[in-house]
Amino acid sequence: MTDKRSIDALDVAEEYANGMATDEDLAAAGAAADAAARAAGDAARAAGDAARAARAAADAAAGAAGAAWDAAFHSTRDAQTKRFVEVIG
Repeated sequence: MTDKRSIDALDVAEEYANGMATDEDLAAAGAAADAAARAAGDAARAAGDAARAARAAADAAAGAAGAAWDAAFHSTRDAQTKRFVEVIG
């Protein structure tokens, strides 16, 4: 756990258990921990969206590379065929 709000909530919960924090302190710490959890969820969703976008870009690049290879292959074959016909007659 790295979010300070979550760590603080654990500290307040311990203080509450020891009678050193109020119900209000506990509620506030819980609300802060909930906010931290929502923020982490949002960040995870954003990372997933970015990963999906990167995969789509990679797929598009692979498709473009394949199309370029096909075009180069056919162009070369056509040029070789033309030259062969010129030489052989």
